[in-house]
Amino acid sequence: MRRYAFTLVELLVVIAIIGVLIALLLPAVQAAREAARRMQCSNKLKQLGIAVHNYHDAADALPAGACGPYGPTTDNYYRFSIFVALLPYLEQGALHDYITATNLGSVTTATTVLTGGTSWWSAGAGFVPGSPLLAKTSFLFCPSDPGAGTQNRDTCPGTNYRYNNGDNPVGNVMLGPNHADAVTKRRGHRGPFGHYTFYNISGIKDGTSNTLMFGERCLHPGGYQGSSVSDSAKVRDAQVKVTSGGSIGLTSSSNPDYILDRSVCRAFAKGNEYVLTGAAVLSSSSGSNWLVGTPLHTPFTTVYSPNSASCYNETRDYITITTLTSYHSGGVNVVLMDGSGRFVSETIDDGPFTNVRFLPAASGYVSGPSPWGIWGAMGSIDGGESVTL
Repeated sequence: MRRYAFTLVELLVVIAIIGVLIALLLPAVQAAREAARRMQCSNKLKQLGIAVHNYHDAADALPAGACGPYGPTTDNYYRFSIFVALLPYLEQGALHDYITATNLGSVTTATTVLTGGTSWWSAGAGFVPGSPLLAKTSFLFCPSDPGAGTQNRDTCPGTNYRYNNGDNPVGNVMLGPNHADAVTKRRGHRGPFGHYTFYNISGIKDGTSNTLMFGERCLHPGGYQGSSVSDSAKVRDAQVKVTSGGSIGLTSSSNPDYILDRSVCRAFAKGNEYVLTGAAVLSSSSGSNWLVGTPLHTPFTTVYSPNSASCYNETRDYITITTLTSYHSGGVNVVLMDGSGRFVSETIDDGPFTNVRFLPAASGYVSGPSPWGIWGAMGSIDGGESVTL
């Protein structure tokens, strides 16, 4: 009886065909997984949008970008971020109760309760062991970001999600709400979430479907390494810190602050990586503490299109150019003030590459259309633009 069998050549051909099929299918599988992660990220941003609207229904005001956890009925000074106020609307009521129950009525009290004495608003601050604030905050993490969820021991987790601080870098959370400089700095603020100020949704004159609410930014892989340390040179992951004597193109002493030369920070980014010159180092601080409302941690600006450079001055880290970034191919997820989600291309128009800038009026107020194209217009609430994504 004659038996049939595969020859060696036939076996090699079959193996080669299987290898080709795997090579063809694997990218498709990876693409499907990333599509699912991107959708999950978008859904998390939409949940933040719903939380903002529920907050507005309850308080008849939008939450402040930086203030205390108790809402617009008090004028106590804190540095807490918008996420603290939104906790009850994100199924995190127990965490919100912990923060409010500890009677954090001053920076001194908060520092003692949360960290035992160190500055809790610092990126690498060590919190009291066992504090609920050390728990993972998965609702603030993008599943596509390899740095998401990375946390140093005894430190507060970071956040991938940032609130819209407008198209002009403004920060006053280092000052009390009634400080004269804090009042004048508000003149430069163009975003929907005020500092110590609770806007109403009716104040978004450009329209809720034309104004950004939240977006995403990558966290540093490996967690916080230091304000002047980064083991990544990727534009997505790190931020440029310009040391004493350097500049990122902002005015140095005027109130309000505004951009003087937009090309300065942008020049540090060469493709997907930073190339540093002069008094510049890389920092892993960005987004490393979700609790804090300072511009370094929880807001973003629409100065540059997504996946572009981010910078801050050593002596003025409370005023930063923080750009949205992601590991989604070609852009970032955002949610608009009307609660709808969008995917924004990194090639979106952000104005002419040449040096255009804000020119504040004699009163100090920064007003009028954004000089940063469609992307800048989406950051302002009352620029008079009628653009949509």
